[in-house]
Amino acid sequence: MAGSRFRNVLRTLRPHWWLLVGAAGCWLILDVAFYSQTLFSGTIVNVIGVGGSAAGPKSRAQLLQIAVGSLVLVSIAFPGYVAGVVAIEWIGTFNLQLYGFGLLSGLFLLLAASFVALKKANLVSVAVVFYALTFFFSDCGPNLTTFLIPVEVFPVSVRATAHGIAAAAGKLGAIVGTYSLPHILNSKGSSEQAKDVGLTLVLYLCAGLSAAGALWTAVFLHRGRMPWIDAGLRSVGRLCCVPGAPAGAGEEKAHGSCWGTPPGHFGDRAGGQEAQPQEVDGEPKSGVPA
Repeated sequence: MAGSRFRNVLRTLRPHWWLLVGAAGCWLILDVAFYSQTLFSGTIVNVIGVGGSAAGPKSRAQLLQIAVGSLVLVSIAFPGYVAGVVAIEWIGTFNLQLYGFGLLSGLFLLLAASFVALKKANLVSVAVVFYALTFFFSDCGPNLTTFLIPVEVFPVSVRATAHGIAAAAGKLGAIVGTYSLPHILNSKGSSEQAKDVGLTLVLYLCAGLSAAGALWTAVFLHRGRMPWIDAGLRSVGRLCCVPGAPAGAGEEKAHGSCWGTPPGHFGDRAGGQEAQPQEVDGEPKSGVPA
């Protein structure tokens, strides 16, 4: 019984596997960086320079400084959700996730390259603001869109299952990030200089993950917004996904049979155009603009 049910689930999800890989992959990539940064924000703020040296025990005053630094992060991050709610109506879900990952990559890269110099110049507050902006653009970006995209792109028949799989991928990323960050942070030793090097590695890794998230979003979830990607996917679809299709037998059909839904996009609210589900044989079909 369980095996039959599992096969039925796979059969139902098969036409939508491309979007499922896209939604799940973006959620996993985000949570590797986001959960680790959130859980160890106090430690990272301390390494940046808040609360005295990162090596050795802390006094009550130093612990209070670290707590205040963490509170600053939360204070800047929370408005990100509010800004995201506004921005998503303006530029759409896809663009918000793509640009959000891109901004995060740039911020992490800038912070990784400059935080040691800022620390030596006694400009710790500047480094903290840069770090806090990564939380802002996570919430006004992929941390908001990763759980909205599955609702928009999957039809009702598979929406709950696909959303659950994508969320589970995110939690897997959270486990990987939470386990890995302290090991990377302390990989060069326990001295203050060694922790600076470890945090630099963490920040460069987060920059790379954010760039990977932007690329993953563009490739798997672009839905017709990037013609050069779309053309390549259609070529692969004709060669691999629909063997035996007659020459010139409709690129749209070949593309749709591989990716699960006809070419389109989701979350296009800019200019008053909002993607609406269409009914196909009585079944709502997402991802196609009305």
